[in-house]
Amino acid sequence: MFHQLHNVIKTKNRVQREQKQRRRNEINELREDMIFRAKLQNDLKLVSLILSDPNVESIDVETSNKDVTNFDSAMYNSEMSEYNVIKNGNQYNLSSREIDIGI
Repeated sequence: MFHQLHNVIKTKNRVQREQKQRRRNEINELREDMIFRAKLQNDLKLVSLILSDPNVESIDVETSNKDVTNFDSAMYNSEMSEYNVIKNGNQYNLSSREIDIGI
């Protein structure tokens, strides 16, 4: 009886530890994503400023291997919708998106 109760409590504690670790990992991933997006917003302001110069057609950007997936995700979201992006490995070429209104 006590052995069975001991096993149940032991299993419950193990499951609770695993759930707690999973929550910690999810929070860390969210935190890292938010930090990346905040840095990206600041960097995109600088890119926009540089691309506003009529002598600059595009900018080449290189990301670290750990940021490639985050940058790829941002590339298809609204954060980078005003740029044409060409990817080559972990290097990206950013240029202003030109809109042809057909006039």
